[in-house]
Amino acid sequence: MRSMNVFLTVFCLSVAGCGTKSETETENETAAATHSVISNSIGMQFIAVPKGAFLINRTGVTERIQVDGPLEFGVHEVTQAQFEAVMGSNPSGFKGEKRPVENMSWEQVEDFCRKLSNLPEEKAQGVAYRLPTEDEWAYVVRAGEQVEDQFDHHASDLGVHAWIVDNADAQTHDVGLKPANPWGIHDMYGNVWEWCNVTESAPAKTLDDPAGHGLNQVVGTICLGGSWDSASALCHTGVSQKARPGTKGTQFGFRVVRVSTAQ
Repeated sequence: MRSMNVFLTVFCLSVAGCGTKSETETENETAAATHSVISNSIGMQFIAVPKGAFLINRTGVTERIQVDGPLEFGVHEVTQAQFEAVMGSNPSGFKGEKRPVENMSWEQVEDFCRKLSNLPEEKAQGVAYRLPTEDEWAYVVRAGEQVEDQFDHHASDLGVHAWIVDNADAQTHDVGLKPANPWGIHDMYGNVWEWCNVTESAPAKTLDDPAGHGLNQVVGTICLGGSWDSASALCHTGVSQKARPGTKGTQFGFRVVRVSTAQ
């Protein structure tokens, strides 16, 4: 990995094994139903993911992580055309309308979410946009499977599913070219590291929070999923890159979730 102004933290996450269907797996079954794609005013696509849970072992003790829903999760990483439609500029190093937007800081991503949320069409729909949390991302990438890593069982052909250092030709690629995961979400591994928020429980915010953080208060930032510049070992649910909010690079992009602003 190229030297960047980031803290690289690798933490191995083990979860409950396979076998008899668990309570958590039963809860997650509904998320594997037919997925209806929802589009917003600038053509971004979302899939409604119901609430559910997954099991994880971060410190030697298995935890059950509950994810509230319903949650409308971005089908693709935000593209350069979508970013420019909202912000009027394109900071990306690898230009292409359908490529993921990159080379921006967390602060710039938050500004995008605020401005997208404030578009008249989106306000009329009663929706707002924000980054997914670390737990939400980990929940969706598993797509209901209680396994340590969705791609552990085919690590030798990760390139079929993700743009990584072995096949990306040292650049990003148009979103959606690789197969989606079982819940219909593309490119969660490879292409660009995805900015996410680390949150803690906090009182509900007021309507002057158009980014829609809701009951969560951001206490840190993290990037997940690996990028075009990553070896396969970095494209796992157990690997993260804890980056300072001002970090920029062509390896860093993002996707958003859409939430209701109804009180």
